[in-house]
Amino acid sequence: MPIMVQVSELSLSDAEGRGIFKDLHFRLNRGEWGCLCAPPGLGKSLFLRMLMGQCKPDHGQILVDERNILRINAEKLRQLRRRLGVVLEDHASFGNRVVRETLLFKLRALDFSEEDASQRTDVVLELVELSGKAGQLPQSLSESERELFALALALSHDPVLLLLDEPLQKISSPQEKEKYLNVLVRIHLRKRLTTLMTTAAETFPDRFPILCFDLKDGKMQERQASAPASEQGEPE
Repeated sequence: MPIMVQVSELSLSDAEGRGIFKDLHFRLNRGEWGCLCAPPGLGKSLFLRMLMGQCKPDHGQILVDERNILRINAEKLRQLRRRLGVVLEDHASFGNRVVRETLLFKLRALDFSEEDASQRTDVVLELVELSGKAGQLPQSLSESERELFALALALSHDPVLLLLDEPLQKISSPQEKEKYLNVLVRIHLRKRLTTLMTTAAETFPDRFPILCFDLKDGKMQERQASAPASEQGEPE
């Protein structure tokens, strides 16, 4: 199966010389949904930022979409980042535009035509189940709806890799978390999008096609293998 993310012999120490990653190896194939699981402070967010080329390790190799991001030039790195969909844990506030206008503004800034931007906006709002909220301010949405809107922004330009940093942390209700995960499952099954998310302490029902990886002592270990997506079926 083609590889989307491959990390080999990754090592990184902090300013005091303490090891954050130690000969870490990781692989995520195209179309897979992976989740990095670890308590806060062990490097989950840092790992995602490395995949984006925002920081570099002391040693190792990082391949994303068949590109060695530690060796490509600044322009090629910029082009690669445009192929990523990213929701960071500390994502900024959404401003004073309503939901639909915010999506349109983002897509027009990426040089999509007005017609294409409008079509993509309608499609992605339907995909994340926010079509009925298009005229509302993001601040007026529920916890899970705000995270779904951040997801819509990340998906709107059709990325090849989706990176989600602690998307469930800001959702307090178990029912709302379930709603968010159900939308992610539907996106995963419809688009066959490669997704890598992080979480501190979540566990997932077997019906979710998630590969969980525990980050411990600076290394990554696969915890479980969910049933293939073809055997799961879309959630009700």
